[in-house]
Amino acid sequence: MQTHAKCHADVKPHRCPHCTKTFANTSYLSQHVRIHSGSKPYSCTYCDKAFRQLSHLQQHTRIHTGDRPYKCGQPGCEKSFTQLSNLQSHRRQHNKDKAFKCEYCHRAYSDSPALQVHLSCHTVKHSRAFSCTACRKCYTSETYLMKHKDRKST
Repeated sequence: MQTHAKCHADVKPHRCPHCTKTFANTSYLSQHVRIHSGSKPYSCTYCDKAFRQLSHLQQHTRIHTGDRPYKCGQPGCEKSFTQLSNLQSHRRQHNKDKAFKCEYCHRAYSDSPALQVHLSCHTVKHSRAFSCTACRKCYTSETYLMKHKDRKST
């Protein structure tokens, strides 16, 4: 729990030797230092591009493999994307046609019955009663709260 609490504190003891930036852990510092050194340790096996972060290489590799893991899910829409941000942008296009908007979270629906079903997730029965004392994030079950705490403590 103490490790989890540290990730929410604004304590950043790891200082970059090249500039004034500080970081909460050595992993973030190492990633940042690559900006100064120009180090790009993650190389594409399909072309000559290299990247500072593994996640950037993984994202780039999808250009070559055709992998599109982010699927729309809208009935009748078969679109998929290489990046989550592109899917999120695409979903906003679908929402333009939906006049029934949730007043709590602003999700949109094409008809009133669908909105009514959604609204049930905002009732007391489905409220987010389990909250993290360190960051105030709320969860619908103790299990989800514990998973959050476990992720933050590693």
